[in-house]
Amino acid sequence: MKSVSKIWGADTFKWFILSLIAGVTVTIVCLVYGLIAATFPLALLLFFFVLLFAFALNALVQAGANPGLREMKEQPDFWLSSIYNAWLYVHDKESWAGYASLFSFLLAVPLGSLSGGAILVMKNVSSSILWASWLAGIFLLFSIAMVAPIAIIWWLEI
Repeated sequence: MKSVSKIWGADTFKWFILSLIAGVTVTIVCLVYGLIAATFPLALLLFFFVLLFAFALNALVQAGANPGLREMKEQPDFWLSSIYNAWLYVHDKESWAGYASLFSFLLAVPLGSLSGGAILVMKNVSSSILWASWLAGIFLLFSIAMVAPIAIIWWLEI
């Protein structure tokens, strides 16, 4: 088991501070434009965490259904194997958390942007609110996506 000080190092502290700054940025944007500006950050974070949970659930179910993954030393092909996610979860949780966070981020950006944009366009808000909300949401999502793998590893080690 890794010590918390090894996982919670200087780089992690920098990403945590960036997440706090992003949260303050979203708060300031909401104070300036109203609570409607929280639409993009909430939509982006919702999709990110739903996708992250789906990747984790997929890995846990496949790892439980395939007990031979622990003995499988040869790495399956990333693109062609349906058990790569579970194999990586079993053998290298740090890399798995990074991949899960990266793919959740890459999928959450278009899905959250489309749904948040649809909500704001239906409300007839100005383009300045759209851009401010979207930029604050992307900033918050990026900082959370950088902290998420470290938090997942920390949670798995406890």
